[in-house]
Amino acid sequence: KAAELGKERAALEQVIARMKEALATLEGEKKALGEARDTLEGEKKLALEELQSAGECLDVSNASRETLQGEKEALGEEMAALEQVIVGMKAAVATLEGEKEALGEALGSANDRAAQLDARLSHLEGE
Repeated sequence: KAAELGKERAALEQVIARMKEALATLEGEKKALGEARDTLEGEKKLALEELQSAGECLDVSNASRETLQGEKEALGEEMAALEQVIVGMKAAVATLEGEKEALGEALGSANDRAAQLDARLSHLEGE
């Protein structure tokens, strides 16, 4: 009976030894999983930082686009105002051309009248 108990004890010691090995393996796997988790959390943190940075860049880009759009609209309004000034200047030039022509005709009439008066005066002086 003692021999039987000795064999049983030896078998139990082998089971205990295998259980300790399995436990050590599980502890190693647990440690590896913890390290992998830490690595993934670090990568997640970096990815979030990159995402935040990209979002900030996008915000800046959108603000720049809005600013440029505002400047474009302001330049368009300025161009329209300049076009109105140009139209007004063309009308003023046309008016001045008309006045120049009218003055030329009036000058011609005045010169004709002066020539007539000179002729009459010469005629009167000759009498």
